[in-house]
Amino acid sequence: RPYYDVRGGEAYYINGRSRCSVGFSVTRGTQGGFVTAGHCGRPGDSVTGHNQQPMGSFQGSSFPGNDYAWVAVNSNWTPRPWVKG
Repeated sequence: RPYYDVRGGEAYYINGRSRCSVGFSVTRGTQGGFVTAGHCGRPGDSVTGHNQQPMGSFQGSSFPGNDYAWVAVNSNWTPRPWVKG
């Protein structure tokens, strides 16, 4: 089974329509994920990775006013402390 890395700066896609980028990887307890811009999505929006593979979903989002969000990733994705490029 293939596994993929979550890296800061990497592209991802929301509900198969729009594109944003990973800010940085995070974990909440044992749940992996990443921080991104809040204007990118709302809780429940599905996310696919740069490679179009299912990645996870938005768990929380704040916009307007603030502009940040938390995306939880599925078990095929591993948050890494790396930035693309």
